Amino acid sequence: MTENHQDWTSCEMHGHQFDEGSCTDCHELQEDYVRYPDVHVSLSGEDGNAFAIVGHVSQALRCAGVPAEEIKDFTTAAFDAATYDGLLQVVMRTVEVS
Repeated sequence: MTENHQDWTSCEMHGHQFDEGSCTDCHELQEDYVRYPDVHVSLSGEDGNAFAIVGHVSQALRCAGVPAEEIKDFTTAAFDAATYDGLLQVVMRTVEVS
């Protein structure tokens, strides 16, 4: 994320339209976008293992009634992240983290 988009309807740099917080053409997410803001996950005191984190978030999404296909999309994106930091960014764009 190199840009800070000021509104939710267009990508200022490219002029593309946004859908669910990401630019539909360049797929950049707005910095403050959280897909499921009503799902809260506490990662403090949790095992820092990537599998444990993804499992914890997936469980919270299931409990919130998120469809299985969307949970699968989350886990795929999380494990496709190139780094541990990238995985955490996927988590923070998916649920509210404390």
